[in-house]
Amino acid sequence: MARRRVVVLRPGALGDTIVTLDSLAALRRGFPDAVLELVGNREAGTLLQEARVVDIVRSFDGPEVASLFLQPPTVPAVWGKLELAVIWLRAGARVADAFVAAGARRIICASPEPPLAIHVSDHLVATLAPLDLPAPAPAAPALLLHRNSEEASGEPAARILLHPGSGSDRKNWPAAAFGALARRLFEAGHSVAFLRGPADGASVAAVQTAFGESLPVTRDPLSLRELRAVIAAYDVYVGNDSGVTQLSARLGVPTVAVFGPTDPRQWAPRGPRVAVVAGRAWPTVGGVWDVVQRLVDECSAGMPGRALQEKGRDEQRGEEQDGDSVDHQHLPKKHLPV
Repeated sequence: MARRRVVVLRPGALGDTIVTLDSLAALRRGFPDAVLELVGNREAGTLLQEARVVDIVRSFDGPEVASLFLQPPTVPAVWGKLELAVIWLRAGARVADAFVAAGARRIICASPEPPLAIHVSDHLVATLAPLDLPAPAPAAPALLLHRNSEEASGEPAARILLHPGSGSDRKNWPAAAFGALARRLFEAGHSVAFLRGPADGASVAAVQTAFGESLPVTRDPLSLRELRAVIAAYDVYVGNDSGVTQLSARLGVPTVAVFGPTDPRQWAPRGPRVAVVAGRAWPTVGGVWDVVQRLVDECSAGMPGRALQEKGRDEQRGEEQDGDSVDHQHLPKKHLPV
């Protein structure tokens, strides 16, 4: 007998794929014996496939998807008679009707954009409510990689990866601030490296100017697999609101996310060891340094990350420090800002 099939349409970049992980895990719990297929960012989806979150990955730019936007929409035979089609598109009603006509037993069709102050991961999970899926286990969200205390160096110095770029210049902490943080970390004896993606050349160059001399190390991964390996090699990651920061958090790497114009209530990265630092405009260098140093102290002490459940937005709390808001819900209590 053929296995049931569940197909999820979720286009977007790396971050859009990573924040879909909770809802994909929910579908896996609800349909444990089904073939789960993700149609979206193929390279990012492959990371989830390798982690066994999904079984099949297709590109949203592929020919199968193109036929869904013909007049009238046509569902290719490979997606005929599905158990479930999940369509996260801004205007997906016509595509949903096409899947119904092609014999899909159940359809979920919703916009991927969350309401104000609702985290995008929670929003996507909420759209699955009609399926009455099993509740998640009382543990951290599914991770792509779990780091343990044996990986800690036990030394006061730490390997710290800084990523000054993102998908939009407006989301980038000012280069002068990143440069000042790098200088402070470098002078404290830490091993500092900069991550430079294909679109980060200008951001890294600006930080280098602010730093005042050649940057200590610059890492230039050529693929998402290589990016995953680079991030996992460091003790602490510091980055902006970006897909790379989302990935770092899900890898279990202690992650500091710096937020400015975007809302962390909607886009904060999730993982077992995450701190979000935000300011009234941008957080101060001192505020970010304080949080990074607490994570460094934890690494040097060889403390394992605590796999904490993500708290609901009504439980989220922040503390003011030099005008900075620190969401410390993922940090062990002994390391909270004071």
